Amino acid sequence: MSQLVKDGDRLVLTLAPDDEDKSRRIFDFQLLSPLLLGLMVPFVAARYFEPEALEHLEYPIWLFLIFMLFVCTGLFIYTVHFPGKINRIVIDRGSRSVEIVWASLLSMTSQIVPFQEINALKVRNGYDQDGQPTPIAELVLRSRTIVLPTGTSEEHLRPLRAAIGLG
Repeated sequence: MSQLVKDGDRLVLTLAPDDEDKSRRIFDFQLLSPLLLGLMVPFVAARYFEPEALEHLEYPIWLFLIFMLFVCTGLFIYTVHFPGKINRIVIDRGSRSVEIVWASLLSMTSQIVPFQEINALKVRNGYDQDGQPTPIAELVLRSRTIVLPTGTSEEHLRPLRAAIGLG
């Protein structure tokens, strides 16, 4: 569930609805792609620069390593272009900036936005397929609009607006 925490000069709104599932996981999959890439690159580099050093490896092992290199590189590129859902917003009044953190199964990405780039932090009514009104929380920047996760309410945004100075 959403949680608002004040930490000195910082205000942190955690929006992750599945924190219980994350705490029960033994392995953090966000480390999987970089870990596998890091393990495979030395083998591929050794094969290219010093082929005699790895002559004893069989062909299926090389085929598997090359396949995993392409799979992990593809997953890495996918996570760069599709960062996931917003799970945390951190307002730092000292540096006058807002950090937006996106998280997916394989990655975590953040963007720091200065206060002067923020036009509004609002909840507007959107409509679903049946015509029912649905509240949609948005962070409106000068260049674009970032839609906040479903379940972000006016009560969550009110202290954030006050910290940013939007009224």
